[in-house]
Amino acid sequence: MKPEEDVRNEMKRPSESIGTSLVKSVWAAGVAEVATDVAEIALDAVLDEGVLKEIPVFGWFVKGYGVVSTVRDRVFLKKLATFFSGLGRVNEDEKNEFRENIETDDAFCRKVGENIVLLLDRQDSFDKAYILGKVFSGYLRGRIDYQTFLQLAAAIDRAFIGDLVNLETHYAKIESYDAKLGKPFAEFLDDATSQALYSAGLVRSEGYTEDTYHANELGSCLIRLLRE
Repeated sequence: MKPEEDVRNEMKRPSESIGTSLVKSVWAAGVAEVATDVAEIALDAVLDEGVLKEIPVFGWFVKGYGVVSTVRDRVFLKKLATFFSGLGRVNEDEKNEFRENIETDDAFCRKVGENIVLLLDRQDSFDKAYILGKVFSGYLRGRIDYQTFLQLAAAIDRAFIGDLVNLETHYAKIESYDAKLGKPFAEFLDDATSQALYSAGLVRSEGYTEDTYHANELGSCLIRLLRE
């Protein structure tokens, strides 16, 4: 059990700091490059607290919140590194515009950061963290608005990682379907994949005699962002 003084100190710790600090790290110089190097390190190496404290992207996390106390927390840092590596290179104009937009609204800045923390904590694979980084990069660059980012984040959370990675291939199979051929839709895209994509919100469904599935705007948007 923690000492009473430690508990009181944790309660006094401002809840907004973790979200705000994370968002500020997004526009820090060299974030994508540094995080890419860390993301490629084996998980055992990521558990080295001494190493992480020296990396600016994670220093605020480790020193301020002590998140390396458990394996789960250290796995989260690996997810965070993979998320940052998905951001890619952001030019200075895009970075400055994002900073100006966020800095004018402290509450929104905190909310964005806290949502990213919650989303990353939910991800069941490092690959999903990378994809989430790609999508957030789209928001950072002004390709999508914040609401679309949240919709895509929810879809990533619900989808199987294999379906996300192969989404463009799945869409190509859907496009090849032609009812005039007299073949069931399942011969083009199997039922399990179709239903999984539908549950994730990445395709739409229609049909009377049989269910057929079609590309939707959310899935098409995700493909565009992953191509960048």
